[in-house]
Amino acid sequence: MSNIIDGKVPIPSNEFAKELGDALGRYLHEEGISQADASRRLEMERATMNTYLHDYKKKRRLANAEVFIKACVKLGFTFDYKGYRIMAVPSSAQQNGQSEVSSVPRQLTLEFDEQIYLTNGMLSISLKRPPGRVELNVSLKGKVS
Repeated sequence: MSNIIDGKVPIPSNEFAKELGDALGRYLHEEGISQADASRRLEMERATMNTYLHDYKKKRRLANAEVFIKACVKLGFTFDYKGYRIMAVPSSAQQNGQSEVSSVPRQLTLEFDEQIYLTNGMLSISLKRPPGRVELNVSLKGKVS
């Protein structure tokens, strides 16, 4: 059975739900936050919180996006999963005490990766512009006559 919908988006697995719940449980323990206090701060029943932190019939309930975002914002929770860190970072408006977030200009995502074959060699150009930086790689391979 495939874990893919429309060939693009992976379906959340029980493994992800377990890792998320275990990480949240460890975080609460390390920070000295009780399940009751976390439940109150996340505006949910304690029994619901318990389903995210513990297996039931070898399955773990997956927290929805709202719960996950509230855990990051209200509890300071950070989650590392398969090389990615998920966390809430205050906007510059919030850091400056402003109540409204000004519109953020959209960054252009640009990727170019091409090889050009020359008479006596090859030119490779790779240009990527992930948010916050530009990466340019140029490689020239040639023969000296």
